[in-house]
Amino acid sequence: MNLDGLGINIFDRRTLLKSGVAAMALSGMAAVPKARANELDLSTPEGNIKAWVKLDGSLEDGAATLGMWDGIVMSVWGQQQTVLPLFGFKGFGYSRWFDNKDGTYTKLHKEVGFYTDLATGEVLEEWENPYLDGERVKVWPVANDPVNIVLQPILQGGYDPNFRQEFILPWYTYGDSRISTSQDVNLRWPNLVTKDKWPREFTGDYVRVGEYFQLHTDRDMLMDPDVPSLAPTGAWQRLGNYLPWMLMEQRPGHLFYRTNTGKLPGGIGDIPRQIREAAEKQFPDYLEPPEEWTEHNVSSFEVYVRDAEPVPFPPGREPFVPVEIPEPRISEG
Repeated sequence: MNLDGLGINIFDRRTLLKSGVAAMALSGMAAVPKARANELDLSTPEGNIKAWVKLDGSLEDGAATLGMWDGIVMSVWGQQQTVLPLFGFKGFGYSRWFDNKDGTYTKLHKEVGFYTDLATGEVLEEWENPYLDGERVKVWPVANDPVNIVLQPILQGGYDPNFRQEFILPWYTYGDSRISTSQDVNLRWPNLVTKDKWPREFTGDYVRVGEYFQLHTDRDMLMDPDVPSLAPTGAWQRLGNYLPWMLMEQRPGHLFYRTNTGKLPGGIGDIPRQIREAAEKQFPDYLEPPEEWTEHNVSSFEVYVRDAEPVPFPPGREPFVPVEIPEPRISEG
């Protein structure tokens, strides 16, 4: 999801972090399971790549897979205030997978997501922002195409040019039958929604995103190299800036996304009615899997800059004046 974004979203950006051995030992459950004969070796990047492709997509060359997320978006405002649910967030991502025959896999991907009314589940076209005295703002859905990646032993670059990690995941076993993995992705990149052109949409010089994934499945099925694809249960959480269309300027706070995720083996017919109909109306091309590699990857912030126009201040409203927060001094010792 990208979810970026949003985005995110579990399908939106597969940047992966290597989990530290010390952290795994402290958990009491995290450990790389020892491979039996003819099983995937999860102590190697190559084994992790194949395991992840099975969970997220398919090892079958050229296969297309469809997945979705369903949850809510909350506002984390100030230091002491209760976290406030704002709206639902539902969407899907279509992927196509290619075995590069060298231990790496290519994922072609596109994703679409809609913000929904918490009470009715209907897709929102406008939303009353409680932080702006109920001002009605236009809601912009997520529509990111492409979001492509080559899964390889070292991942680097992407939205954050400083990102570089070995493709090793933490694995959590529960007895002999269940296995889980997680990903913590923390990124920052320059904000294309600049203050000079977008004074109401501008949330800061950087887009700061944290995305956190969990997937759970049957251990034997995951480790079996002859099983090309699985249907795990999962979850995706995201921390990120207020969205440009919310018109929050640089008010203190951020968004927290909490969703459930899963594959849709039945294809488009498994997408909930409201989301499928909204996609058919607004983004029909997203109801078909991608066919070829295209560049460059886009985020919802970039799409907003490309397609939206700056929203003027209402009469009598002054720009918000942010309070500067000093950067912490972090010892490297």
